[in-house]
Amino acid sequence: MPEGHANMTSYGIKASNLFRKSMFVCTNFQKLEGSLPGHNLPKAIGEVRAVYFNNPGTLEDALIFATNGIWHLGPREAQHIPYTAITGVTSPTGKTASQTSEIDIQLTEGKLMTLPIRGGDGRFRDYFSMMTAIQGLVRLNT
Repeated sequence: MPEGHANMTSYGIKASNLFRKSMFVCTNFQKLEGSLPGHNLPKAIGEVRAVYFNNPGTLEDALIFATNGIWHLGPREAQHIPYTAITGVTSPTGKTASQTSEIDIQLTEGKLMTLPIRGGDGRFRDYFSMMTAIQGLVRLNT
């Protein structure tokens, strides 16, 4: 946990609020308080603060923003990214924003994780909103 944070829950709320503030303009993004109605999520996800639907109407490939980090509900399993592990964000190597629907998140220990960002109604609003939120999180972590 970054220095200056009394406990992980308050840090997680502050971190998840970055996404809630940056991505509210995205049609595939929904703010929540505690759970996702109508869906049984793994208990490990914890308190849900928001969800980004890559495929509207289904949790397939969705991104869950919880108090304990980002969860990517991929086709095989849920992948967890603790907010405190995020050190940077970039476009995939060799691609510009207009050529991709993914972002690369740099993690501690030099690891890299790619997350899908497919919304935007033919525009890049969702991609740039996600990039802005993660850049804010990187600043929060330093």
